[in-house]
Amino acid sequence: MAIEITKDTKNKLLSRRELEFSLPGKLTQSRKETLAELAKQLGVPESKIVIDSIVQRTGSNITLGKAKIYDSEDAMKKVSLEYKSARGKKKKEAASEKPAEKK
Repeated sequence: MAIEITKDTKNKLLSRRELEFSLPGKLTQSRKETLAELAKQLGVPESKIVIDSIVQRTGSNITLGKAKIYDSEDAMKKVSLEYKSARGKKKKEAASEKPAEKK
């Protein structure tokens, strides 16, 4: 599986890269598979990647997606929505990213 990056924009204000990509194939891949492949292809830890969307158009065998790669995990926690950064990750890993409840 080869992910083709169609758009790569650097957002310095939010300390992240914003990617648009396409995946050839007959089936829509899971977020976990896509996250692992993006991390491997770009040489970035999975913990710094947030996948916004993965969509396969009807009648097509190409899947389109959008992802954000943050410069640091702190920048991701400041900007990214909690539920989006927890998608596609293991439950233990996602639970550890949640802040402790304040009393």
